[in-house]
Amino acid sequence: MPIGEIREAVSGAGAMGDLSFIPSRARFAAKAAQGASMLSLISGILIICVVGALCFWAIDRFVNESRPAIRRRST
Repeated sequence: MPIGEIREAVSGAGAMGDLSFIPSRARFAAKAAQGASMLSLISGILIICVVGALCFWAIDRFVNESRPAIRRRST
């Protein structure tokens, strides 16, 4: 089966569509593409969480707590 036919079959199936009408090679290619995109999504979310945690730690560690001092008026 030529690559063009597989691409047409996969693009016609949609992201999470029913793949039963597509030949087995195209179905395998579509599932592999879905798996690769899901893996990419999960790794992206994990990277964002790790970078956020590192930024939070660095800010907490190296930025001084500068609360405004409460001045009492002397009478």
